[in-house]
Amino acid sequence: MVGVEILKKSEPHYVPGYTGYCPQHQFMCGENYGNLTHKLLLDPTINHAEKLVLVDNAKDYEVVKPTKEDIDIVNSRSDRTDAVYAHPMVPSYDGFVPNMGDVRDKPFEIQAIQGVAAFERQRVKRKASMDRLKTIIDLQSGKKHPETLEERLLLRSKFKLPLIDVRPEYAALQRTIPVDEKFEKPKDYNTSPYFMDNLNSQKYFINGYTGYRPYRNTHFGKTHKNMTADGLRDFTSNYLYKKRTEWAPVRVKTETKENSYIPVKNHEIYKKDTALMPTYTGHVPGAKYKIGKTFGYSSKNAHHYIEEELFSRKLKCKKSEQPVK
Repeated sequence: MVGVEILKKSEPHYVPGYTGYCPQHQFMCGENYGNLTHKLLLDPTINHAEKLVLVDNAKDYEVVKPTKEDIDIVNSRSDRTDAVYAHPMVPSYDGFVPNMGDVRDKPFEIQAIQGVAAFERQRVKRKASMDRLKTIIDLQSGKKHPETLEERLLLRSKFKLPLIDVRPEYAALQRTIPVDEKFEKPKDYNTSPYFMDNLNSQKYFINGYTGYRPYRNTHFGKTHKNMTADGLRDFTSNYLYKKRTEWAPVRVKTETKENSYIPVKNHEIYKKDTALMPTYTGHVPGAKYKIGKTFGYSSKNAHHYIEEELFSRKLKCKKSEQPVK
């Protein structure tokens, strides 16, 4: 049985398909590309560069992993709450990750773990400051006695909590004077980014949005915030332009008044003094009696022939109703 070592090519060598320059390769033949480039790269009689382009894959590599401290911080969230983020993070996750940012200079797993760990450190820091403030209030108000040296140092403060009114007689005074102000319509925070004003700073999609982003190909290469903001502005401008031009209601100008317009009634087929479209394939009253005319001219007075036919029918009915002499 042939060993695997025989099938492997010796290092260093160029991979078949490499289109770069290999010294003296054009003057050699008779061997495959891997063995030939291996000999040429190690031949001392051939001039080489001081540093080879190739690297040793067995030694020259760098493994980047999240630190153990960050992993422990992320995993500790499961003890406090139902954590969504856990190690390892799935690279295909498209949801929101705290402190992720728009820059992708590291693998997704590492950057996500670092972002969640930084968010957890901020939460712990804020919680510690709130606990310290509650401890100061309890110590200075006498609800709690200092037990450690740190708690004794908290008593040495210029201002004691809770604060005491220096002039109680002014406590009943009105501190705020009402002023008549105009009613302002409250802001609507549920407005779709598509229909926000182009000058609105909130007109963009947040990171992790997986829906449709208009004109993303036009603004390719920008950050996610700038790309979605510019794309939404182009979408809104194009929408308003079509709303004013292409989607505006059609109106016909009358002949009697210059500034008066009447809407077109779509349910009428034969209109007065208006020709039909050349592609109309239905019946046109009186068109068969007009030979040698265009379709538009022949169909212009179709409404007149309908009125004449109705008048003739009424006249015949009246004659049939007269008594015979």
